[in-house]
Amino acid sequence: KCLEYKNCTCIDSTSTPSHHLLLRDTQWFFMGPVLTAMTVPELKAALQRGPVTTCYDRAWKLSNGDTCRKGCTHANSIVGYDSKRWYLQESLGKGFIFPKSPRKNEPQFRNGTWWVNRKSECEKYVLARAKYTEVFYDYDRANAYFKAGTVGSEGVELLDQALFKQTKKEEYPTMGLAKRRCSLLAVNCAGIVEDEEGTLKLVSKIGGPMTGNFKLQRKVHMVIYLKHSSGKYLGISTGKKNLVLVPTREEAAPFFTSEHRIVSYEYPGYALSGRGLQKHDIEEPDAVKKQL
Repeated sequence: KCLEYKNCTCIDSTSTPSHHLLLRDTQWFFMGPVLTAMTVPELKAALQRGPVTTCYDRAWKLSNGDTCRKGCTHANSIVGYDSKRWYLQESLGKGFIFPKSPRKNEPQFRNGTWWVNRKSECEKYVLARAKYTEVFYDYDRANAYFKAGTVGSEGVELLDQALFKQTKKEEYPTMGLAKRRCSLLAVNCAGIVEDEEGTLKLVSKIGGPMTGNFKLQRKVHMVIYLKHSSGKYLGISTGKKNLVLVPTREEAAPFFTSEHRIVSYEYPGYALSGRGLQKHDIEEPDAVKKQL
């Protein structure tokens, strides 16, 4: 999608924050629990997300050909598998070769990667201490995505400029920035229209005929519902914007994650703080402010 829009740069190892308007100096994430992957199905599932840490004792001359044994003196990362082996990457790097190892000339040690045979004794010790941390990265900072289509002018209602800053082409040079703004406005923004002249406008409602001369980006926002230890759900009183407990999820308040905050979907100017809601600014990235 990036390449469909003007002034869009794809991130690679040579990119800098100045090359990408949405890239900030801070990476936002939620730190989850430390989970174990001590069975073959668990380890396979965990490796779909990335490396898994394990610990064992190094062994070189076991009669069964294994290269590890029970214990925990050496930690490595399990990085993959096939039908016959588990593959591990040395924590000391790709150049690691144990100087006294009788196997130092074997291919499995030439790039710091070695393997453990499936259904072996060594596999038991690798699995016994296999653990990983569940980390949730807030990549888009709003948890929304958009579906492309077309619409006529009579099929949309533009966002009220008196309530929110209106998006115009000269203010937001790319569709990506308009999408970000629409995402942060949560329930108040239903999508973005682009007319024949390329002007971008935020839309509060979409209805009527779904064909026309305007390009449409319809927003789909992913939300969460929070369950209290009592079994009830978290809601918001409409008057004072206070948190309340409600009996069913149908009555619960929707939230979305944004830059290490849990923000109200219905009142995006408020985020969870302690036991209540705290007002916050819906800000643009510093790099974007410099462009406006």
